[in-house]
Amino acid sequence: MRNLLAFIAVIVISFGSACYYRGWCSIEALPADPGHSAFRVEIDRLRIARDVMDGARAIQRILATDSRPEADKGAEKTPEGDRTQPSPPTDNGVKVRE
Repeated sequence: MRNLLAFIAVIVISFGSACYYRGWCSIEALPADPGHSAFRVEIDRLRIARDVMDGARAIQRILATDSRPEADKGAEKTPEGDRTQPSPPTDNGVKVRE
């Protein structure tokens, strides 16, 4: 049970750190009564949506450039005059009855 709680804590801290780093949220201290603490957390939903859309477009561009058929990729790498004939099969020491 402790391992599960530690795992959840790591996930929450990682997500919060990433949100703060990307500018998706901001945290600021507010004045409070003596002995009390007050914080305000603001989440920028528009920036999150824009960053997610930019990431989706980047992934689509990567997939679009890698989605060409394998035959096309091989044809670009090898020039026409550079193709060689396959070597004939060898018997590998096996005797064949005729």
